Amino acid sequence: MSHTHDPNGTRIVVGDDGSEEATDAVRWAIGWAERQGLGVEMLSVLRDSEAWSFDRSAALDAVRGDVEEVTSGLNEAHPGVEVSCRVEWGEPAERLLEAGDRGDVVVVGSRGRGGLASAILGSVSAEIAVYNRGPVSIVVPAELKEYSPGPVVLGFDGSDESLVAAAFAVAQARTLGATLRVVSASSMPTMNRAEQLNPDLYLHAVERAQDTFEQSWRAWAEQHAEGVEWEFVGDVGAPARALADHSEDAGMIVVGSRGLGGFGRLLLGSTSRSLLFQATRAVAIVRPEKR
Repeated sequence: MSHTHDPNGTRIVVGDDGSEEATDAVRWAIGWAERQGLGVEMLSVLRDSEAWSFDRSAALDAVRGDVEEVTSGLNEAHPGVEVSCRVEWGEPAERLLEAGDRGDVVVVGSRGRGGLASAILGSVSAEIAVYNRGPVSIVVPAELKEYSPGPVVLGFDGSDESLVAAAFAVAQARTLGATLRVVSASSMPTMNRAEQLNPDLYLHAVERAQDTFEQSWRAWAEQHAEGVEWEFVGDVGAPARALADHSEDAGMIVVGSRGLGGFGRLLLGSTSRSLLFQATRAVAIVRPEKR
């Protein structure tokens, strides 16, 4: 399995529906792109389901004119980033998923008109987070108005998928000149009878779990994280809460698409929705490259 993803040669595609949240996601993407050497495409999709209420041609022209004006202003304000736009009919999630299939980095905000990127309500951004087959999906929380530098925070559990995320996080730390903060959370089960009688047994189990995560990380980092400044943070409790707690100053949170029942279940159940709801920084979901 390849554990690397090089964003060079790809582009960043941002879902844009004209809402304030989508505009913030575009602004965040441009700030990030400036540090990656990537171009940004704003993708505006008029829903087919709403076609009955529009003159299709007139609607497309009106939106395209508005988006092109915005794009022109962004290019003037950010000469180091090539910003383009595309306006078409369709379903937003389908068009963004197609961008992921091409290998583009897909960025969405956490809310939008009708839930363009609503991680909380389970609309388009939830579909992107769960179903995007491309290498990287990034969900930008509504309160984040622009990209701000900071540590790259990695959710790590030693699984193959978290190693894929680790490679992306290390590459980001190198590109951005940032510290890498590796967070591993042990979500421990309820104490059994013996542990209730002797709590030290439970504490020893927690310590063993943390030691296992840290040793796994150190072994991988020795081979793949040379020259990157990193710190390891062990925590106990819900993985999503741990990531959110340790990322308030972060530039980005990076997680894999699956794992060992902790961070790794981010895309399969409640943890991913919990993280996208709790995080105040952008969350990058990284998948293995298609073979």
